[in-house]
Amino acid sequence: MTLVVDWQTYYEAAKKCHDVAASLRAADKPLHDLKNEFSGMAGDANGCRQWGEKYDQVARDTMQACTNLADALTNFGYALYATGYNYGIRARTNPAPDRPTVQPMAIHKVSIPSSIGNNGNGVAKHDDGIAEFYDQLVDKIAEEFGKLPNGDVQKLGKAADEWRKFAENGAIVDAAGEIASIKSLFDKIQDKTNLPPILEKLDTLGSSAKQVSDGSAILAGLVSDYHTSTVAARSSFESEINLAVATAGIAVAGALVFAAVSFGGSFLAGAGAVGTIVLNCVNAIRTAYQSSNLIRVIGLTTAAAGASVVLTHFDAIPNLDDLVTEGGKLGAIIIMKVLIDGNDPFWDLPAAPDNPAPGMTQGAEDYILGKHIKDAANYDHSKGTWPDGTTGEDLDNLAEAAEVSPARGPNKDGNYEREVDAGRPIGSVSEQLGGHVTSRYKVVTDRFGGIITMYPIP
Repeated sequence: MTLVVDWQTYYEAAKKCHDVAASLRAADKPLHDLKNEFSGMAGDANGCRQWGEKYDQVARDTMQACTNLADALTNFGYALYATGYNYGIRARTNPAPDRPTVQPMAIHKVSIPSSIGNNGNGVAKHDDGIAEFYDQLVDKIAEEFGKLPNGDVQKLGKAADEWRKFAENGAIVDAAGEIASIKSLFDKIQDKTNLPPILEKLDTLGSSAKQVSDGSAILAGLVSDYHTSTVAARSSFESEINLAVATAGIAVAGALVFAAVSFGGSFLAGAGAVGTIVLNCVNAIRTAYQSSNLIRVIGLTTAAAGASVVLTHFDAIPNLDDLVTEGGKLGAIIIMKVLIDGNDPFWDLPAAPDNPAPGMTQGAEDYILGKHIKDAANYDHSKGTWPDGTTGEDLDNLAEAAEVSPARGPNKDGNYEREVDAGRPIGSVSEQLGGHVTSRYKVVTDRFGGIITMYPIP
């Protein structure tokens, strides 16, 4: 049986991270491709506008979270490749790992067009003998309702279908489980010294995947409800109007199709009859609207102009703020710097065998302890950190141990550098690189050997 070397586990985990990322991108691609087709779908009537505002925020955040999750998995995969490679090269394993290719990642901003749009007043006009009725009905609707719900049913139907496909896509549903299986790969790692930060980030990725899945399922249901409720309400309005007209004894050729569809047939009545029928129609509309599911879907408190809107359905969707902001937990993984041994400016510096041995001063000690210990006064999160409780004596011992490590330089600042492996844990790499424990550190000196700074490195 072949012994699995630790670096191979890192490589396997890295590939699986990239596979999950690719699946997520394939799953949300249709939403990005079709987003312009959903422009204005919510309408702008009272309730419709507020629904559209909520939808815009949640839809954009959901798509951004999915994009960030895929990008975070990609960069974390690069980090795992780099960690595995560095581990294998330093341990001189047989077989040795192939050198991976890593690329710097950046946060990609997602934008979508507004779903709010002026789709008319909720009544489409026909000029086939019902102009007087139409004009009075429109005026009365404006007086009583402002606008009737004017969502675009075709666009809403398309959006509902695409969000359903996204929410039900196996890549979205199974992502958290896939990430959990990646985490389980590290159960067989023999040297677990550096594992806690890796497992912590996998937990972050897994919980993020669950949030995206849970939220998208709720959002898909909300879009579907808005679509089906709009269709049902309009059908109900149409039936009530036709009934009111028929009750008045006016012959209707075909159906009076209401809302965003159209009126049809001829309308022959005197002025008084028209006014009466308009009033009856508006009352019928109010009754149908008040009892419809649509009024609850868009959060209207009553079917009347200027009614307040209390829209709470979107509150059930998990808050995605920490997944979509640049400073959030996924953003931190995306911009995490990935380093591979031998691909560092240190190795590009010329050898400097004549640089004097490092010498520590009290000023240098104070500077290092004030900048390279977490939560210190001048803490720099972009550099490695020494453990809490590190003393000047500890730094003196590390400086003395660095004497046998060859110096290289000068660097761009005119200083000289030494990289040292203490052979034991001495601190942690920077937060940007994952914060894991390391045995290596860098010593930076001037041309006379005076120590300028010293901090842990990967």
